[in-house]
Parts: sequence; structure tokens; C-alpha cells
Amino acid sequence: MKKFNIKTKASSIFILIFFTFLLISFLFFLNLNNLSKYDVVSDTYDVQNNKDSIPFTEVSGISNILLLSSDARFYDTTSRADSIMILTIDNVNKKLKITSLLRDMLVNIDNHGEEKLNHSFAYGGPLKTIETIENNFGIKINNYIIVDFNSFRKIIDTIGGITVNINDYEVSELNKFILDSGGNTSDLILSSGEYTLNGYQALSYARIRKVGDGEYERTTRQRNLINLILAKIKTLSPFKTVQLVKDLFPYIKTNINITSAINYFLTTLTIYSKNSSIEQLQIPINSISKERLYPSKGWVLLFDKKETSKALKDFIFNDKLYTPSTNNMQSIIKEYDLKYGNKKR
Repeated sequence: MKKFNIKTKASSIFILIFFTFLLISFLFFLNLNNLSKYDVVSDTYDVQNNKDSIPFTEVSGISNILLLSSDARFYDTTSRADSIMILTIDNVNKKLKITSLLRDMLVNIDNHGEEKLNHSFAYGGPLKTIETIENNFGIKINNYIIVDFNSFRKIIDTIGGITVNINDYEVSELNKFILDSGGNTSDLILSSGEYTLNGYQALSYARIRKVGDGEYERTTRQRNLINLILAKIKTLSPFKTVQLVKDLFPYIKTNINITSAINYFLTTLTIYSKNSSIEQLQIPINSISKERLYPSKGWVLLFDKKETSKALKDFIFNDKLYTPSTNNMQSIIKEYDLKYGNKKR
């Protein structure tokens, strides 16, 4: 049976890239004369609300940024989103939050009917994905960033690597991810100790999870990585800063302009200096979702749309966790089984 597991590496690396993106945007602004152009996509959109849309919510002081990754090149308009997340900069409650949206959720995509969430990217890029999320969950998305995880490797290599202490119980897991991410055998770590990690190694270090104290220790590593990267970028010369911008932006596509990037940076920096933890939520919630195999759709994830919307809005806008009702799940499953014909295994 297919499992709907979120890729745990994604949230940490997205956050690292986002923090770095904001910082270099700010540093670029300070060194504006050194670079002739800040490359940003001038995407604007008008969401086409369909008749089944969830009631829409927007709160002043809370910004939501859609984070997308795709293995394909940016000009490949037929690619599907590999990871879909919402980064929330909550200046009301002074928190950073990230919501992981499982890509196989069966949602309504305007003019395309019911399809997996990640198909929206293939139908119309990031703006179609924003439209789909807003229509199905009723929350405002302010901007988007599409990243290639190669950008994280490029950041590390451009700043000359980062120095960390590798524990003996981390070596095996680290090496597994080094090879998995495209590194060479020469990148492998032979023993515990202090190392200056290159891009492949640092990317893999951020992915370590199933050792030590598990999730707790993983988030500690990620916070350390963020601090190390930020500290090193701050010391870059104007020339190196410009070089980092040039190296990074081919791997990032965004509609965040320079003014907004600076505002996001200053707000994020203020929040992060007071509260370095990043709260996380996965949508849909297990109790109100069910995986199904339909001949015309493949493996999909059914969920209670209204209850999921309530949970998402409470997490993002009301700073609390919602306990959803499970009363409607059986009728939802029955409805879709009749509609698409559940394929028994």
C-alpha cells in the first residue's frame, strides 16, 4: 500500500533557503550599486473563486508564502510540484510556522475538476497552485517561491562550507543521504569529528532524522545550520554577496519584489531573534483523511475539506490547534467510492 509520508527533509531545507534568500536580498539592497538587476517574476493574479469555495480568510500582520519545489527545470510547464508548503510569518503572535500540504490530496482545480493538488502546478504554475489552495482551504497566499534544492548546495559552496561536529551515531545516516542527494564517494564522512561540510554534505546533514533523539535532535541541527549560515553570510564581502545572489537566483523563482523581501527579512529576523522555534502542521490531519486507489485517479488522499480548512485557519491565523470532527469521513469515503470506484487491493 502506498504511504502518504511527508518528506521530512523538505521543511528544514525550505526554511534554510528562505532565510538565506531574505538575508541576501537585504544585503543586496545595501550593496545595490554592485548589481544592476534584481531578477523577480512580475506575477499578478486574480483568484477565480468557484461556487464550492471555502469561506475566505485574511488577517493583517500575518503573511503566507507558498513554497514549492520541483525536480524539473523552471521552464518545464508540465512538471508537477514535488513539495508544497506554506510558510507563515506571523507578526501578530510573533511566530514562524510552516504547513506541509500533501501533494496527493484530491482537490478541485478550477476548469480541471478533481485532481491531485500537485497537478495544479502543471496546469498553471505557482499561480494556479495558489488559486487552488485559496479555493479549497480559504486562506490568503501572499507570495510564492519555487526552489531547486540544488540552491541549498550552492549557498553552502559559495560561502565556503560550514563547520559542524559530526557525532559517531550520525555518520552512517549522513553518508546514506550524501549518496542519495548526488554526492560522490569522496564526499563521504569516514568518522566522527569536526568537519567543514560542502554543499552535498550539508544538505545531507539537514536530512538526518532517525538517529539520536530523532525529531528533537533533527530540529536542533536545523537551527544550528540556520545560525551558522546566517552568521557566515553576514561576514561576506560585497563582492561575495553579489556572487551569492548571482549563484542563487538561477535556482529560485519568486514574485517577491525587493521591497517585500526586505520587509519579510526584517520581520522574520525580529521574530526569530525572540523565538527560534518553527511550529509545523501537516495537512490533511490523519483522523480526517483516507488514502484511496481509483482507476481514473490513481492513489489519492481523501479528506474532510471543511474540517481541514478550520484546522488550517486556526493554526495560521488563530495560533491554536483545532481538533477536527471525524463524523463526516465515512460519508465522504462512500461518496467518492461511488463516484470513482474504489479499487480493492
